Amino acid sequence: FNPPSVANYVQKYDSVFYLRLKYTDSIGITRQCGEVCEKHGVSIHSILQNPITSMASAAFVIVTEKVSNTNMKKVVAELEDLDWVSGPAFWMPVLRPDWV
Repeated sequence: FNPPSVANYVQKYDSVFYLRLKYTDSIGITRQCGEVCEKHGVSIHSILQNPITSMASAAFVIVTEKVSNTNMKKVVAELEDLDWVSGPAFWMPVLRPDWV
């Protein structure tokens, strides 16, 4: 049913990225995110935080400007080590051609 194809996987690429972090509310979260991104050359396009309705599901999203996935991996690793981050981050490249 599926014709054979050759898939080429790349290890390094540039993209806009979507990053979702679950967190425990604290002062300075936005500042720390900005500092970590700046340290690794990642520019923030937007941040979305909805009002907290349950601390068990508090999360916010960062969308970056186009950046290398290697720099993004460094940002994610450093953010995941911060005290206010609850669990692993979810991140992925944004594949909209008009965003890259």
